[in-house]
Amino acid sequence: MNRFITLILLSCIFSYSMLAEEKEPLTLAVLDFESSEERLEPKAEALADLVSALLSAEEGIWMVERAELDDILGEQTISLSGLAKPGTAAQVGNLTGAKVLVTGKLIDSAGETIVVAKLISTQSSRLFGETVTATAETPLSEIGTALVAKLIAVMKRESAILNPPSPNPETQLTAWRELLEGYPRPSISVHITEEDLRQPMIDPAVETEFQKTLLALDFEVIDTASAKTADIAITGEAFSQPGARRGQLVSARARTEVKMVRTRDDTLLASDRATAGAIDTSSAVAGKAALQKTARPLIDQLLHALVQSQ
Repeated sequence: MNRFITLILLSCIFSYSMLAEEKEPLTLAVLDFESSEERLEPKAEALADLVSALLSAEEGIWMVERAELDDILGEQTISLSGLAKPGTAAQVGNLTGAKVLVTGKLIDSAGETIVVAKLISTQSSRLFGETVTATAETPLSEIGTALVAKLIAVMKRESAILNPPSPNPETQLTAWRELLEGYPRPSISVHITEEDLRQPMIDPAVETEFQKTLLALDFEVIDTASAKTADIAITGEAFSQPGARRGQLVSARARTEVKMVRTRDDTLLASDRATAGAIDTSSAVAGKAALQKTARPLIDQLLHALVQSQ
C-alpha cells in the first residue's frame, strides 16, 4: 500500500512539474532608454541592451530581440522611445506580440545618475515603475543587475496583470454571439495564405481558425473555389518563424495581416494585423500555435467592423 501511495504522489509531482513547464511565458520587449542629457545617450543605449540580455536569461521570459524590434517598428516609421507610453502600448503589443514593454530614462541629478524604468502592460496599459540611483563610478553591469532584480520582483508581484491567462475560447464565443445578436449573417469566404520561413507548411492554421469560428457563430462560410458568390471576402497573408530554443522547448513567432471587403461594391470594411508567439517541443507545432493565436484578435476586430458597417 505504501508503495502504491508513493507512486501516486510521484505521479502528481510529475504532472505538476509538467504543468509548470507548459505555463505560457511572459513575452517582453525592451525599448530604447532615453536620457536627460546628450552625454548620457551612449550609456542609456548600452543599459537598454544590458537589461535585454539579463532578462533573456530568466526562466519564464521570452524576449523580442531588439534588432527585430527595429525591423518591425521601423516599418511604421515610429521610434522605439516614442512608443514608451501607456496610450501606445497596445499598438506595440499588436505589432510585436509582446505582453510587456520595458523602457527607461537616465536622469542626471546633483552628480548622481537616476535610472527610472517602467513596465507597461500592452493589454491593460497599466504601468509599474522602479528606480536605481548610481554614481558616476558605478559600473554599468551593477546598475543593470540591480535594475533587472527590481523589475523581476514587480513582474512576479503583478503577474496577474502583466501576464494574464489567454481568454477562454467559450467565453469569447459567448461575447461574439452577444455582439452579433439580431445581426443578419452574410455569407463569408476566407482565404489566408501561410508561410513558414524555415520549413514547408502543411495546413493553413489561421484560415482554419477563422472558418471554424465563423461556422460556430452561424455564418455561411463559402468555399474558396466559390468565393465570388460570398457577400464578404476575408483575405490575408500569414507567416511564422522559429525563434530561440531553451532546452527541449523552442519558440516561434507569427504575424498575420488581413482585410475584409464587401464583394458587391468592393468596399474595404477593415484591415488589421496581429503578431503572437508560442512555445513547444517542436518548431513546426510552435509555429502553428503562434499562427493560431494571431487569429483570435483579428476575428474580434473584423466582427466589430462588420457590425459597425451596417
